[in-house]
Amino acid sequence: MASVLNHIGEAAHTPLVRLKRYGQAAGTKGTLVAKLDYLLPGGSGKARGARWMLRDAQKQGLLQ
Repeated sequence: MASVLNHIGEAAHTPLVRLKRYGQAAGTKGTLVAKLDYLLPGGSGKARGARWMLRDAQKQGLLQ
């Protein structure tokens, strides 16, 4: 499993962390991992898009 996790992290250039206690508490049989997008220099692509949309909506006065 470690080689698969390493490959996923390297391919996406995103740090991964195993959530062993959460997986055990949930009763999962597999390995539960989380992607740490906040550690990427530019953040995640989805977060950048969402931030742009929110700023644009604020400028237009659509948000209170």
